Amino acid sequence: MRRSVLTHDRPGVMVYGNKISGGGQMLKRFIILFLLVNFAFAGVIAYQKYSGEQEERYSRPVERSEELLGVWLSVPLPDDMRQKINTQDPAPAAPYHSLAISADGKLREIRSSAPFTQNAAELKKSLKRIKTPSAWEFSNGVLTIKPAEQRQVQETWSVFLVTKQHEKDNFVVQPGDMLMLLMDEKGKPVFYRHMRRIGE
Repeated sequence: MRRSVLTHDRPGVMVYGNKISGGGQMLKRFIILFLLVNFAFAGVIAYQKYSGEQEERYSRPVERSEELLGVWLSVPLPDDMRQKINTQDPAPAAPYHSLAISADGKLREIRSSAPFTQNAAELKKSLKRIKTPSAWEFSNGVLTIKPAEQRQVQETWSVFLVTKQHEKDNFVVQPGDMLMLLMDEKGKPVFYRHMRRIGE
């Protein structure tokens, strides 16, 4: 797979391995971004339906790439919520996730079939030992993850930050949490992930 130079906030978005560049492609780029953002908000409406955000707004789209930096640990969704809003699962055998997103454009991820038992320091060391990290890009509220291995599928996520505490049934979010919506090839959200940044 041809490698491209990575920047975080440049105009445009990587879509399934094809880079949409400037010049005569400006209109096409705008249309794709418009569709991604609108499908993402449609997905948020579905998310809100089961999380209670329809009654109380508690999140906003990520605005700057710097807001993504750090080490994140997944927070399991309540079973009833997960079954209703997730139509696809990229890793059904490994529902627990940890992400390390760094300013050098590298993203390291660990997926596990069981909850993580390591403390924050141990988990960070495990993530640092990953020798072939993915690359990431961010533009207009969309995080694109480009795996290091060609056989793996590129992922496009709409990302949101929680701005205030919210609780409904067994669903609890805290300020600073990240909500991620995985988009399919048509730009529709198919999987939802709740992430929490772990200690510095």
